[in-house]
Amino acid sequence: MRSGWNIWERTMIGKSYFLLSLLQVGLSQEWKGDTPREVTAQEGSCVQIPCNYSYPARLVGRARVGIWYLEWYTWNIWSRWNIAFHSKDHNHELPRFHNRTRLSGDLKDGDCSLIINNIRQEDAGYYFFRIEFDNGPSHNYCPVTQLHVSAEPSQEWKGDTPREVTAQEGSCVQIPCHYSYPSCLENQPRGGLWFNNEEQIPSAPIAFHSKDHSHELPRFHHRTRLSGDLKDGDCSLIINNITREDARPYFFRIEFDNGPSHNYYPVTQLHVSDFTDKPTIFPAEIIAGKRVDVSCTFNTTCNGTAAPVLTWDTPTDVPGSVSNTVTQHGVTLTYTSVLTLIPSLKHHGHNLSCRVRYPSVSSERSLVLTVQDSGGEILHVILILGIRAVIFLVAVVITIAGVCVWEGQTGKGSRQTV
Repeated sequence: MRSGWNIWERTMIGKSYFLLSLLQVGLSQEWKGDTPREVTAQEGSCVQIPCNYSYPARLVGRARVGIWYLEWYTWNIWSRWNIAFHSKDHNHELPRFHNRTRLSGDLKDGDCSLIINNIRQEDAGYYFFRIEFDNGPSHNYCPVTQLHVSAEPSQEWKGDTPREVTAQEGSCVQIPCHYSYPSCLENQPRGGLWFNNEEQIPSAPIAFHSKDHSHELPRFHHRTRLSGDLKDGDCSLIINNITREDARPYFFRIEFDNGPSHNYYPVTQLHVSDFTDKPTIFPAEIIAGKRVDVSCTFNTTCNGTAAPVLTWDTPTDVPGSVSNTVTQHGVTLTYTSVLTLIPSLKHHGHNLSCRVRYPSVSSERSLVLTVQDSGGEILHVILILGIRAVIFLVAVVITIAGVCVWEGQTGKGSRQTV
């Protein structure tokens, strides 16, 4: 019987507030409020109760205080009105609301929207806003807003991470990560953590902490960072100088200051393999005596202090210059090194190598130079070879002639002796 009476009580209270609002509107059209009658929030999340208000023009420049009142029902008893938020003195607030309530806008702009962080079941109840002008009038804005609290998890907490990522020992890796959260937390300061474990447990190993790196495992110091900005919903993790020990599961957690926290699953399993990647050389037409650009590229998903470095090994007598660039397509970074040189025919068949270097590993790819004749150089070469051939033939003729003379003299001397 009492349960039915409680429902009746709540209905009558709602109607009373509605009648009160009609009365207030009749008293002054300048005092107007705009709030929803009902709002639903998920436990552990946050909620915004939209609110806009107006007041007599004569009070525009007057200092003011905004107050949100709450009445809730518990243990078969309706509580008296309590303060959930006070813009001037938070000491007036119920202790359980300390550091959990704030306004999303500015009272001077007529915005009285209330944000409640880290929603609890006990936050369910009826809320209304009151404005108090210094040395002036005050006004309660109705109707009240009934806040419902659901135990169902909020659909606004969403994460996007791969289940598996493979990295090569000694190189770097990026674990792509994007996250979303309730819109009422958009401007709230936050911290991002990456755990090196299946789930958050007491003293779970931390691979990255955006606010305090001292919480990270020592082996991750100066090796982990975020590739983007947490405010943009980017939680992608970069790990430099990969070791075999890094092969473990990882997951991301967001912690809002004076607000809720959330773990994003599923975890990402990091696999570590041997370093086998090599740069790619793009061959170009090489003509003796003419300038040519030879490109070498290497793709990765991370950059920074441990980014790959491209270098060239060229024949020592080939003049050349090098220019390096980095371009990004999606999450892929392409490192490009362009070698500009002027080869000659004598460099035909020589090796040209491009090497990619990380702090602890490296690899290279080589190209055998195929130098084509430019037209003028071959005539020069032929002339030189022709002169050398003539000299060689003359030397041969002289040698043969000398041998013949020597043999003739030797034979004549023998006959004289006989």
